[in-house]
Amino acid sequence: MRITPITSYAERGFQSIPERNFLSLPSLLKEREILMNDKEALIDGIRQWKKVYLRGDIDKILSSYSEDGMMMSFDGIIAKGRDNIRKIYNLWQRVGPPKVFNYEILEVEVHGDMAYYSMKWDGVYPESSGDVTMSGTSQAVLKRQTDGGWLIISEIICGDLDSITEINERIGD
Repeated sequence: MRITPITSYAERGFQSIPERNFLSLPSLLKEREILMNDKEALIDGIRQWKKVYLRGDIDKILSSYSEDGMMMSFDGIIAKGRDNIRKIYNLWQRVGPPKVFNYEILEVEVHGDMAYYSMKWDGVYPESSGDVTMSGTSQAVLKRQTDGGWLIISEIICGDLDSITEINERIGD
């Protein structure tokens, strides 16, 4: 699930912003338009990710990470590479995908070929002892690929301590 901008820098003939020394007003306006398109593409990518997450499609989820992407999860697991990130998603979805998942995007920033987003999230997750509600935040760094798409290179997922404690008490960890 590659996140693809509406219009890429390469298609418009621009280099990344930090490499440019001077921007005229028309250039600034074009750069702003491209950045907005990139932001819109990233926001749309998050929307698409939510859909595949709710379906439990781990292969599609993993396609949004670079091959050597890293994830630090709220339960203390640090994974590098898609195969190890898969283990985290398999653990999270051992009883099934979330029944409900909501998010609020807090920030999306694009700087040349790098981007960042942060969001708050909450969801209802099936567990063997019954459904649990959990919430937290997620921050990700993405890198533009040669085809203009974006892949996650680093992600930190934090869980609200009270909701994690509730889950651990219910499943006996």
